[in-house]
Amino acid sequence: QAKVVGNVSFGENGTRFDGGHLELPPDDRFNIGASFRLSFEFQADQVDGMPVMFGHGLWQMEGWFAQILGGRLIIRTPTADANGPAIEPGRWYAVTWQVEGGKHRLLVDGEEVMSSRELQLVPTSRPLLIGQYVNEFLKPEFAFHGTIRRLVFESVEPVLR
Repeated sequence: QAKVVGNVSFGENGTRFDGGHLELPPDDRFNIGASFRLSFEFQADQVDGMPVMFGHGLWQMEGWFAQILGGRLIIRTPTADANGPAIEPGRWYAVTWQVEGGKHRLLVDGEEVMSSRELQLVPTSRPLLIGQYVNEFLKPEFAFHGTIRRLVFESVEPVLR
């Protein structure tokens, strides 16, 4: 059900973004729940600007998004960001962002780069954009140029409340 917008191509190494993006319809599974995990691999062609790999919310308001800001990986939520390492163009990175019990942590290439920090869950009804920020702010400085592969969302609702 993904809508392809602009220059996006699919190949053996993953989905390549050259200024275009994918738009997936709103789905509660993309919202951060009590237990949530996002895993993906990426290779950025460039790290200047503010390229967004995944846009599912507005800064300091709702949802979350993952981007390269100031040359570093960051996953932003309204109340607590997950700060990652400096990103080198052309290098592959494996990322896992985990949320469990109101706290989150970030692993890059199997190494924990940010330990548990508390965050508030602020759901959104927006579509998920891959390769760009959100529809109101489709700007060149937010466009991701590079490749993303092995994208997995895991959301587990607690059995006992």
